[in-house]
Amino acid sequence: MHAPPTWSRVTLFKYLAFPMRTLLRFSSLLAALLAAAAMHADDESAPILDLLPDGLNVIGQSPSGVEGLSLVEISDGSFLYVFEDKPFFFSGDLFEMTDAGVNNLSEVYRSGQRIEILGAIDPQDAVVFPATRKRIETLWVFTDVTCGYCRLFHEQMAEYNDLGLEVRYLAFPRHGMESDSSELLETAWCAKDRQRAITRLKSGEKLSAKTCENSVAEQFELGQRLGVRGTPAIFSATGVELPGFVPPDQIMERLGLASAQSEAEG
Repeated sequence: MHAPPTWSRVTLFKYLAFPMRTLLRFSSLLAALLAAAAMHADDESAPILDLLPDGLNVIGQSPSGVEGLSLVEISDGSFLYVFEDKPFFFSGDLFEMTDAGVNNLSEVYRSGQRIEILGAIDPQDAVVFPATRKRIETLWVFTDVTCGYCRLFHEQMAEYNDLGLEVRYLAFPRHGMESDSSELLETAWCAKDRQRAITRLKSGEKLSAKTCENSVAEQFELGQRLGVRGTPAIFSATGVELPGFVPPDQIMERLGLASAQSEAEG
């Protein structure tokens, strides 16, 4: 009987509570990966990406922070951790146990990734609602005009702006680029006054459809890469993610900005 592996202060976790659709998708991926791994089982020199099945949309490969283990980023925002010299992998987050506590190495990577990706977006491609007092933070918010919680967030825009938060909307049609909501978002992004158009659409008004060269599809793909699964999805310019609706009276604390808010009010 083989002794269980020792991870030397690193604990590996795999999320098991998948929604059924995600579970089915992951099961197909798992079967393909196991088949590919079996083909290379006797070839320890096989490149990591060669172990992955054809058709898997891989964004890139990076060091994981653990020797002998690589992080492979998939286009839907998920990660695979692949052993560099063994035909094994796992999906989920990688945690390191330190004297100071548990450190989520996957989240550290995600945070840096968010800062880099969001920092490269031209604000002119977003629908921007500026802070009405000294700006403390910028929020990038993936939104859909037919989403109930997106509408609730928008109804309280003045309160977010008064906290010193600049909101930059990015388009994320929840049902895909062929959906009605995608057409509505394109109408907002093609409007002469984007702020007014998205406000009217989120209040349920019907507007004449508009088309133009726009960044809706690009922003939708970007959201998928960042792991957005629903709207609103809130990201700070400093890499913090707040999935779902967060009311104005809680958002500064959730962002770790309560002290900055107190200083601004003082």
